[in-house]
Parts: sequence; structure tokens; C-alpha cells
Amino acid sequence: MTDCPVCGKNNPDNQRSCFWCGADLTAAKAVKMEIRAPTEPKPVAKVQVPEPKAMAKFEQPRSQKIEIPSPAAERKIQQAIRQPEQTKDYLKLALIIATIVVIVLAAILFLALGRH
Repeated sequence: MTDCPVCGKNNPDNQRSCFWCGADLTAAKAVKMEIRAPTEPKPVAKVQVPEPKAMAKFEQPRSQKIEIPSPAAERKIQQAIRQPEQTKDYLKLALIIATIVVIVLAAILFLALGRH
């Protein structure tokens, strides 16, 4: 791959002009590139990061007591958990009733049209 001297993009070795900008690549092939030895990295200053302090806003004191809900509150919690299950049961029941109504109406309609 040959780098274009104008735009710096890579081009295949068999290209005579840059695909990107149209510059002449034959002169770029004739120029020898200077190879430099890698230089030593510059030393970086070491910065001491202080230890993070405890997150006072989010920490709870260890002496804080945990409140246990009363039996009445516990029952309300359990009812709230069970409520979606009861809703699903009611929806199933409504679907079954609606299906039976549709079948009965279809049978009545079939019998009414069959007489004429």
C-alpha cells in the first residue's frame, strides 16, 4: 500500500494516481521514507488519588432498626401480589362466557335460517 503525499490515504501499489484526490503517486513511490527509531516515552507524573470516602448520602447507619410489617399490612401486600393472578382468572372466565354466547347465537341463527 502506498500513502498519498497530498491526502495521506492508502492506495494499492499498482495505482499511478490517488483514488481519493487524484494526486500523482509515482513521485511518492520514488521518495524513500525516513525510518526513525522509536523514542523513549516521556515519564508521566504520578498522581496520588485519595481513597474514596464512604458515600454518606447512601449509607444507612448500622444501628437503624428494620420495621417488620404488621399482619394486616402483610395481608395487603400478599393481596397486591395475587391481584394480577385473579385478574387473569376473570379474563379467562369472560372469554369462556363470550365464546358460549357466540356459539348459542350462531346456533339460533342457523336454526332460524334453516326454516326458510
